[in-house]
Amino acid sequence: MQSIAFVGSGGLLVLTGFVEAQALAIAAVTLSVGLSGAATAGCIMVYLDLSPHYSGEFFSVGNTIGNLAGIIAPLVAGQILDSKGVDGNSGRSQWRQVFYLSAAVYAVALVMWILWSKAKPYQPLN
Repeated sequence: MQSIAFVGSGGLLVLTGFVEAQALAIAAVTLSVGLSGAATAGCIMVYLDLSPHYSGEFFSVGNTIGNLAGIIAPLVAGQILDSKGVDGNSGRSQWRQVFYLSAAVYAVALVMWILWSKAKPYQPLN
């Protein structure tokens, strides 16, 4: 499920940069966000597997770290969108770079999930 969510979300964002029709772009972004939510549903269960008694504390720390992306992403996207593209123009090429970067973040998340997520319960930490 995680692989489908991460690959699907990233792929749909890359596709968004190449879609000409506004309705298709909106549909691609909407589906990407929906698949991202599916990935979140799988990740949240890990906190309960790690420590049933302290899962709330683990979740709050993980959520704080995860929400830092909500601060950093607009700043990075703004820098990309303010710059001139490879052709000297701004616009579509900058948005593609933003979508490529977002897809790269999903790819890194997928690699981390594959490397460190196990299908068996961990030894409880409490």
